[in-house]
Amino acid sequence: MKDILNFLYMMNSEEKNISDNVIIEAYKEILNINNKEKSNIFINSLFTYLILKRKDSKLITKLLKISFEKDGFVPYIENAKSRNNNPIILLAGSGKKGIKTINVSTTAAIVATSLGANIIKPCSMATSSISGSFDFLNSIGVNTKLSINDTRYLLKRTGFGIFPIEKLIPKFDTIYGDVFYAPNILSYALAALICPIKPEIVLYGLANNGVEISGEVLEQFNVKQYRIVSSNTNNLYYMDELNIFGESTVYDSYDKNKKVYKFSEKLKLPSYTSDDIKQSTNVIDNIKKSLCVLEGKNTGAYEELIALNAGNILQLSGICDTIEEGYAMAKEEIKTGKCIEHLRKIIIEGNGSIDKFERIIKER
Repeated sequence: MKDILNFLYMMNSEEKNISDNVIIEAYKEILNINNKEKSNIFINSLFTYLILKRKDSKLITKLLKISFEKDGFVPYIENAKSRNNNPIILLAGSGKKGIKTINVSTTAAIVATSLGANIIKPCSMATSSISGSFDFLNSIGVNTKLSINDTRYLLKRTGFGIFPIEKLIPKFDTIYGDVFYAPNILSYALAALICPIKPEIVLYGLANNGVEISGEVLEQFNVKQYRIVSSNTNNLYYMDELNIFGESTVYDSYDKNKKVYKFSEKLKLPSYTSDDIKQSTNVIDNIKKSLCVLEGKNTGAYEELIALNAGNILQLSGICDTIEEGYAMAKEEIKTGKCIEHLRKIIIEGNGSIDKFERIIKER
């Protein structure tokens, strides 16, 4: 552990210029520790230092590449075709958000794909929330064991495809998984990169204010078109989606300009708070709230939040001109009941468990 100890001694001596090489060698050593308790301590120490002192996109890129090398994983090496002329959008979020909600981005993706968007979604199990995107999809009967060819087929048929993150990087996940409960130095791009299929556009949600850093890291992985979104109420607790209260930030690759919106005012919404969109106390109730939205049976804050984020996808897809137009389209689609039928199609076309889906719908 000489490289780890070297870093720790330099950090404790308040060394102002710890080199990239010292950090990288310490990180490589951490990734080779077989004791989970020890690796947790060291990776937390290293990442805490980096988030406070070294939020440098080039260094983050090096650390991500080293992380992927653990499993021999390379992002975006496979191609796929969409079902229409709309672009394939990779939709991912950093997770570990300060405001805990239902599964917003996954539910919004189902709404948007019902309207013609094409989404590839890396999904993961929950760490700091009640239910992650993997937990949500698996619980409602979506097949989460698809091969790349299976995902291509599902994308072609429904506009929706998924890749479980933990299965793509299992060795790295044994070190990294279930450790962090708030965004860390890899959160600036990690989830956006764990996808073998190359998207045309990356839509990444960041539960942090460093949207520019995310963009810089994505560019170093040759991502040409991207949008980073983030939102907050008090500059402390962030969400990795647009929200219906407080401020939402949108950062696009084409102009590199942070655009800040108050969608509660633009959409003339009631005065919602984080309590109006909070997660439930258990996985099943959390999932049922999302299903209620897709069925058109939840017309409150949850529906508004889902429709806003679906509208963001629709605008980025070129299906409408503005996020506000997309929001209105999503609201209308939800009312018709087409969204829940589209989810049913996703489950059937992917050889998932329709019985599991019907059972949870009936119990709801």
